Amino acid sequence: MAGCAQPPRELPPDMSAKPVGERLLAEDKQSKEYVLPCNELRRELDVTNHQVSELDQRLRAAQSDNQGKAIAGILIFTPLMLTMDQQEATKKHLVELETRKDRLLRISQARNCQG
Repeated sequence: MAGCAQPPRELPPDMSAKPVGERLLAEDKQSKEYVLPCNELRRELDVTNHQVSELDQRLRAAQSDNQGKAIAGILIFTPLMLTMDQQEATKKHLVELETRKDRLLRISQARNCQG
């Protein structure tokens, strides 16, 4: 069943031993989010979390649909497997959003934003 599994995204380095204020990556400090005030960081984090949730649901639905097509393709009609949607663009967008969410969290924690 091609398309069911996806490789894990690359995680940022483990900086848990460092004080919170020193956990920012170089690209965090160069990002457009770095200059946002705490209330905007929280808003952006909420929006990003919502987008991640929506994309994850969409991917799960597509994977479920693909599994059904794969089973039907194996048992009944092999060309049906050609209609499976791999959702590559959606997967890429999800990784980008998760990376952004991680960056927003690091910046928010480094600034000690509450909420």
